[in-house]
Amino acid sequence: MAAKDILFESLFLLDPYLVSRDIQLVCDELTRSTLIKDRMKESILPNIVELLNKILSNAFHDVPKYHQDIRQCFDVIGLYLNWIDIRFVVSPQFMRLLYNALTTSINVSAESFAVRTGVSNCLLGLTNKGMPHEEKLSVLQNLWTSGLEKQIVDCPLVSYCLENKSSTSEPFVLKCLHSYANLAGYSITQLLDVLKQLISAQKSDCHEQQLILEHIEKWVDFSLHLLSFCDAVIALPIFTAFREYICFLKPHKTSSTFNTLVSLTVPRLSRLNLMLSTLLDNMKFEPDTDEENTQFQESRHEIRALITNIAQLDAQLVLKFTYELVGRAVQLTCSLARDSPSIREAPFEVFSTCEVALSNFYHIGEALKPVKGDFFCTGSDYRPAMLSTMELLWRDNCILSSFPDRRIQLLFFELVCRFDTYFQHKPEHLSIVLAAFFDERGLRNHCPEVRNRCAYLVARLIKTQKRTLAPATEQIIQQLGSFLEPITEPMIPQNQASVGPPHPDSLGPAEQAHLYEAAAQLLISYREVNTDEGAPTVCQLYQMLMERVLHLLQPQEGQTFGVLLGKVLQERDESWLEHRAQLLRQTMEMVVRTTKVFNTPSLVAQAWDLLLQMMDLCNKQVLLYLQLSDSVPASAKLNTLS
Repeated sequence: MAAKDILFESLFLLDPYLVSRDIQLVCDELTRSTLIKDRMKESILPNIVELLNKILSNAFHDVPKYHQDIRQCFDVIGLYLNWIDIRFVVSPQFMRLLYNALTTSINVSAESFAVRTGVSNCLLGLTNKGMPHEEKLSVLQNLWTSGLEKQIVDCPLVSYCLENKSSTSEPFVLKCLHSYANLAGYSITQLLDVLKQLISAQKSDCHEQQLILEHIEKWVDFSLHLLSFCDAVIALPIFTAFREYICFLKPHKTSSTFNTLVSLTVPRLSRLNLMLSTLLDNMKFEPDTDEENTQFQESRHEIRALITNIAQLDAQLVLKFTYELVGRAVQLTCSLARDSPSIREAPFEVFSTCEVALSNFYHIGEALKPVKGDFFCTGSDYRPAMLSTMELLWRDNCILSSFPDRRIQLLFFELVCRFDTYFQHKPEHLSIVLAAFFDERGLRNHCPEVRNRCAYLVARLIKTQKRTLAPATEQIIQQLGSFLEPITEPMIPQNQASVGPPHPDSLGPAEQAHLYEAAAQLLISYREVNTDEGAPTVCQLYQMLMERVLHLLQPQEGQTFGVLLGKVLQERDESWLEHRAQLLRQTMEMVVRTTKVFNTPSLVAQAWDLLLQMMDLCNKQVLLYLQLSDSVPASAKLNTLS
């Protein structure tokens, strides 16, 4: 091993003992660190810096051969800049070395990427060094005037990598891009910090402030190029910087001068629009992306936070972008249905575009805060854009609900319920939405996850729109009837072998309970609006709704108890007994929860016979259970009686 290699390794190994970049040093460690740094400053530090400069000067005579030495020199200096006197390093001679390193490293090679990685790490240490704001500004201005900043932000290697993204699989390319992202992110945040301090202290004129902001936005533009690689490690420091930049652009209530500085000019709006587009590209699934991947989900969370910040800055910009994105998703889905009507799996690029469009639209509903929670009310600033975007969802008979992927189908139904106040203003679309819920796109979907979620969502929609839907109560109850087939066997995996797979339309007891309760709510509204003497009464419709459940509780021929109770008492397997008792309890809960329909004395009088019949059935279940269940374990008995 050469002497210089021993020097580099020693300096790299020593660094963690001098500066902790990950965890706070305890008192003893901090004391030791300070002693080592003081001793180095007094004795060997000037010699080390001089030696590194000599190694750099000699290495530049043959960059391809000594590129690793150049990179390691710059890496070491970048690390040690955290605590050494900046005058040891920042000199005209050293700045020329940095500049030469960049200008001679423009060809596409491992050597060029290595040298640029080292320069970037060195500049990161310089940018991130703690110092008074005036000094920091002077150092950063030195980077501008020396041409170093321009050499970084106009880097031809980044353009090459964007045009040839397969090259980014090379470790040395990724390492360089990661170092660029760190430098860009810290440059933005440091410059913003300096600018805010100067504005607050009123120590600079408008021209200087504008100049600093221009340099910030050069780094923002460069960061957008880096973000186009859709790499989570590259994105992390950039997200933080973008959040600072967007927050800085928000108008100040008391300073007209500041508001002029940050006004949303056409170039700035164009930059924000490009930022939205690039951020959403980073949200897209890749073919090999695992939905549960923690890093990917954290990245999406960061992106949503940034979109929220942009929406707070200019809601109309985000709404317009969302409209275009959803429109593109609808267009792609229509083309897919037209070209391949029987296709069972969409091309991945089409799926990822649609998924991002719909999930972003849902997020906008969370990010923006309309008056009284209604995006569509008259006078709302969001009304025109939101109405236009919602209209896209109904295109071609809700084409998005037929997309051949459960995630898109679920997002469609989630959006319907997220923006359910829309139907208070445009009730004419409720019928086609309910049709989607009731057919193979929703409650009859082949995917249990979609079926079960739709049961909850359609119940919620019926509850919130019950007054609008009240005239169609009889038809809706008839539609719901096919999904409320009584369950007599527990829906558990180990049961499938004996009773076979569930029917394609089957819902579990919990999902059925949502539908029963929603129908009961609908009946309450029906009672209030029904004026037709020939129409069915509430009691008749309620009996239609509950006849299947009551059948399970009715005494069977030759028996003194109903179907479900009979199965509980006849079961001898304790593990199965728990499930059967749970099923009986859930069934009786449906009866209890739906009786809220009868919430007025006059209605109770009309339904007196029906209510007595139901109460009698429930009482018989409990009494017979107490009499005949001596052999039933206490846990199952409590589960049933609760």
